[in-house]
Amino acid sequence: MRMKYETGVIFVLVAGLFWSLFGVIIRQIQTANIWQILFYRCTSLFFLITLVLLIRYKAEFRKVIVSSLRSDIFGGIGLVFALVGSVISVLNTTVANTLFLLAITPLFTALLARLFLQELVKIYTWIAIAVAIVGAIFIVFDEVNLQRSLASFFAIISALGFSFFTIMLRVGKQKDLLPSVWFGSAFTVIISAVVCGFYGYRIVISLWDMGVSVVLGIFQIGIGLVFYTIGAVVVPAAQLGLLVMTEVVLGPILVWIFLGEGFSTNTLVGGLLVLSAVTFDVVLSIRWLNRLK
Repeated sequence: MRMKYETGVIFVLVAGLFWSLFGVIIRQIQTANIWQILFYRCTSLFFLITLVLLIRYKAEFRKVIVSSLRSDIFGGIGLVFALVGSVISVLNTTVANTLFLLAITPLFTALLARLFLQELVKIYTWIAIAVAIVGAIFIVFDEVNLQRSLASFFAIISALGFSFFTIMLRVGKQKDLLPSVWFGSAFTVIISAVVCGFYGYRIVISLWDMGVSVVLGIFQIGIGLVFYTIGAVVVPAAQLGLLVMTEVVLGPILVWIFLGEGFSTNTLVGGLLVLSAVTFDVVLSIRWLNRLK
């Protein structure tokens, strides 16, 4: 039986709620570095996605993995940049800075859709992109120092990675994003292990940091992706971009409530500009799609 639209909306909102816990959870890390966190986060994510795919497809698991191999692999590579970039960014700046910049993702997706799918970028999307750029400038130059600037740069790289991940799914015409996540998590585990080995970082870390990293993989991003994948089946693509913005809105609020981590006036102004631009673009996209029906 096909899921109802209302149920799908709830599932996508719940996904955004899980994702919004990113800042609160990662701030619990005590001594582990970026690559150690990524290793355990993505190892646990890999096993969770493997389990979900086995339950869903059973004997056809291998067939599903190789059915759209090229686009899944490229989508997985995009996800590597998204996962790595977001962790590097949030560990070197405020959660608000990182999440507000990640909110630009739908606008990057529109530009990449033009490049890879020859989709027309509508005038209102260009306006939204211009406003979002102004907002991003406020955030990036909030505090001019190398660490914060690099953190903002990696947040933008992460947003581009998520956009590329999304476009590759559309190029391959996949209805299920989990195989691409499966590749992305596997690639990130391998890269993290190589980096740890090259720089002499220990794979064995404290049980606390290991547990926090696993929670990030299974609970925060993994279960969120499962909810999103199920809900996205019945929710129009344009509305998905608006619904998952619960992550961007709730994330900074949660770290402020539970950890006392605030944000500057410039970050708030820039974040509001970015959120307004994305909301403007998504709402007009929904209206345009409704006219076509």
